[in-house]
Amino acid sequence: MTDAVKNALKCLKDAGIDAQQWQGLGLVLEVPYDMIKSIDTNLALSNPKSKLCELLTCAETSNLLIPERLVQGVSELMDMALRKEFRNDLRNILKYIFLDEYVLNKKQEIVTSAKSFFDCGCLSPAEPDCYNNDNRSWYDRISPRDAYLIVNQHVVEAERYSLAARLDLPDADREALLPLLDGEWNVYFAELLWRADEQQLLTFANLCAVICESGNRWAVETKVCPRLGLDYHQLPEYQSKRMLSENNSEPDRLLSIRDLVSVFSNQMHILPEYLAQVCGYSELLKHPLLMTMQKKFKFFPDIVKRMILLELIYQQNRGNSKGGLSITDVVRILNKPEVMELRVANRLLSNMTAGGSEQASPVFEPSLWFKLADMLIQIPDFEAEPLAKMLGLPDHKRKLIISGEYAKNLRQITYNILSAANKLGRLTPENVVYALNQTCPASFVNSVCNMSTFPQLQSITGTPLPPVVLGQQDEIPRKPGSIPLTMDFLGNLLLSHNVHRIGMCTGLGFDELDALQTCTEDEPQLLAYRLSKKLTETERGLETGHLYQALQWLDDKDALAYFPQQQTDEFLSCLPEQTINNIQQGMAYISAFRQIPATADGTEWILPIACKIGLPRRKFDHIPISCDPGWNLIRYLLAAGESPSPQRVKELVEWSGQLKRAKDLLSESGDNESSAYRCPIGGNLISWPAAIDKKQNQGGPQTVYFEHDLLFEWVHKHPIHPLTSAAIDVKEIRTRCPEFFEQLIATLDDQSFSPLEGKTTDELP
Repeated sequence: MTDAVKNALKCLKDAGIDAQQWQGLGLVLEVPYDMIKSIDTNLALSNPKSKLCELLTCAETSNLLIPERLVQGVSELMDMALRKEFRNDLRNILKYIFLDEYVLNKKQEIVTSAKSFFDCGCLSPAEPDCYNNDNRSWYDRISPRDAYLIVNQHVVEAERYSLAARLDLPDADREALLPLLDGEWNVYFAELLWRADEQQLLTFANLCAVICESGNRWAVETKVCPRLGLDYHQLPEYQSKRMLSENNSEPDRLLSIRDLVSVFSNQMHILPEYLAQVCGYSELLKHPLLMTMQKKFKFFPDIVKRMILLELIYQQNRGNSKGGLSITDVVRILNKPEVMELRVANRLLSNMTAGGSEQASPVFEPSLWFKLADMLIQIPDFEAEPLAKMLGLPDHKRKLIISGEYAKNLRQITYNILSAANKLGRLTPENVVYALNQTCPASFVNSVCNMSTFPQLQSITGTPLPPVVLGQQDEIPRKPGSIPLTMDFLGNLLLSHNVHRIGMCTGLGFDELDALQTCTEDEPQLLAYRLSKKLTETERGLETGHLYQALQWLDDKDALAYFPQQQTDEFLSCLPEQTINNIQQGMAYISAFRQIPATADGTEWILPIACKIGLPRRKFDHIPISCDPGWNLIRYLLAAGESPSPQRVKELVEWSGQLKRAKDLLSESGDNESSAYRCPIGGNLISWPAAIDKKQNQGGPQTVYFEHDLLFEWVHKHPIHPLTSAAIDVKEIRTRCPEFFEQLIATLDDQSFSPLEGKTTDELP
């Protein structure tokens, strides 16, 4: 072993590069791929350390073991490890250090430390050889090393897992690469780039197109293209020989893995678990590779999980007699009730199969939604619900918007309708014109279409999608009688809008219902998936007939519209006794829920109830809010240490009705009469009271009530009483004020407004 090889081994050891990454080192040293394969298949080299020594020896013999190259290569091989190190250290976030800045500084430290072995002089982290060279063409080849360096710098870690698919490597190559994912990243990445190079896929055009698709178009335009001497605005689209030869413009043509990534990652972000469910491959979630990757990542990103799942689903379909996923298959998935990506589906069915543009129709920016909403509400006798229907919003979404928190604000309702249509992919120019033509005067439609504010409406080339007809998105086979529930069956139903009540009527206990939603921001697909997992547990014994009966009792027309018609509900299996008891209890609760007003889906309705039952505000703020006010009430009762019961729910709902009537009465009365119930700081009717009580031998009012959050914010900023300016500490604030709402409700019986002592905003110091 020569001194150069010994020094290289010591350099690698000190930097933390183990022998398992020898292929990655071969990539950055530009050792030919044939030589790499020869070392890998040499039976005499039985372990990674011997292969690393052989690699360094071969590199030295070929004059590739250049000290500067080795030192710079070592810093690049640490890229993924440094990014993981950054995220695992909370101090970096607290110091407001940016990830790329941290990685670059660490690479510089590695280079500075390692160069002492070779007396290299002043070095900086590695830079691609292709930069700053003239006379480049978009179709020139780029070396695997240069591609590695550019990707490291401009593609985020999670998106790097999609490179094999985006480069459209042949199926056999991707299948061979997949097992490498659970090993060292640099081994997988080096093998990927070598195989792409062999397939002549590594060109400047393809690499830049792939980086753009991965979400960093800005870096390609401002960083990469100027260094390559190429004009970004002339960047050609990605070219794949395989895609061109297979594009026969038929709905049944099989999509490449690159096509699938374009649909499921670029234009939409379907939950990985739900993707597996609606594709009929829920069992793939337990695939050994996914389980290993789950352990490898502290937080397994959805984008990585979705990419691996797409590859596994693609391989499963390729292995069966069908040969893969067709356009029709993907459109069927996109039309599932919990996905509803109809804009993308329309693009696949019309533009792609006709050989036209593969880009979906443009959508409207939020600022234009407001503009259009403002114009619509100026139309005499304008009604928002027909517009929602013509844009294709399902019934449950229309109900939530029309009877929701802003039920009296026509502008906000109209804006929310346009926003919901956009989320469903239905706010395309074609569909906007379709909906306007169906619901507005022709003169209004013509004026809107001719406005410079809406240029999208002046060059319509596509055909509007008709409104969604629930239950006709998918051909669901009709089955006689009742069969056990399966994930595939539930993937065809709309569940996320009503998960907790469906769970109650099918026997889920409170702990199980609580686990369906772990945070307020949980995606609807995730809620539907979690409910499906619970309902299909074997020990429950639930069948399609049980679910059908539950949906009928709930009168859930949205879910029933997707349900295959049952010819008979007979022959239902007997359910476990505990499940039957849970179902009966759940139905009793839902009967109590029916007294909750339709407008109670926000926090305004539940706040006074949470305060009445003694739930601390800090607990209230940390409990996820669902779209079901009844379930929210049960969750708050449990958090307050109560044992919920249907009777208790009825009592609280009736109490909240009395409170609302009292508030409405106060709102209609003069300010002087209602001032005792208004916050002296904000002037609003108090929704969650906090009080400052009069101290002994101290002047001023006995007790003054404030809005909880406003009072704490005030005292933290100005530690004085808002009315008397006396010094005060937050410990003197009383947060348990059950008497406040009781006195407010008493105004219904005694309209003399027996005063709570307080002052108005005008009396603040």
